[in-house]
Amino acid sequence: MKIRILSFTLLLIATFGHTQTATNFNVKDCAGNMHDLYSELDSGKVVVLCWVMPCGACVPTSLTTFNVVQSYQATNPKTVRFYLVDDLANTSCASLLSWAKGNHITPLAAFSDSAINMLDYGTQSMPKVAVLGGGDHHVFMVADAVLEVADLQNAINAALITAGIPDDSKESSWLKLFPNPATDHSMMIINSERAIPVKAELFNIQGLNLGTICEGTPSHGKNHLSFDLSQFPPGVYFIRVSDTEKTSTIKLIIKH
Repeated sequence: MKIRILSFTLLLIATFGHTQTATNFNVKDCAGNMHDLYSELDSGKVVVLCWVMPCGACVPTSLTTFNVVQSYQATNPKTVRFYLVDDLANTSCASLLSWAKGNHITPLAAFSDSAINMLDYGTQSMPKVAVLGGGDHHVFMVADAVLEVADLQNAINAALITAGIPDDSKESSWLKLFPNPATDHSMMIINSERAIPVKAELFNIQGLNLGTICEGTPSHGKNHLSFDLSQFPPGVYFIRVSDTEKTSTIKLIIKH
């Protein structure tokens, strides 16, 4: 097997709520539709919550957040969801929706319910934005008052990678991982029908690409590749393996 193993360093990144878990809610929106947050996240949706008073000072951040979410609709229709939330649940739905309409904001759903509490995501601020996603209900970003567009886009992209990501370890006939869970080492078994280039990348649960663990051209038949995991902390990871014809993703659990 002609394969090249690349060494790389796990980067320390500044996280904003990455280790936090979203707080579930089961409430009706202003249109009377019921929403269960965990069920939506489990189904692969990415939820962007935006709390407002509403007020004039809330407009720039809220509008920017809405526009960023809208930019995903062509490729991920209704997967990335913009939810507008009254901060203290003391504004009527009619007033909240009127404010949104007057500022060219069209939320997929609007809420005025105290069950969606901004204090579950830190301090009270206006406006406040949180990006939630993944089957483990991760908080990928929390922004208080000031929002950086790049941070919002990166958080949504990370949530999309982990949301509903398939685990092909049992279904794939060409790719296996053993052992899994793994400790310090694991082995990828590639059953190649012909010699075509293959690339394997490692992602953490936040969707951050940690690097390429191997790339090259396997020989025809079964190929075994062992790689070192000792540098990575225990947790859930994903290995995405692709060639010119197909891609498979395997969920990897590391337990030292």
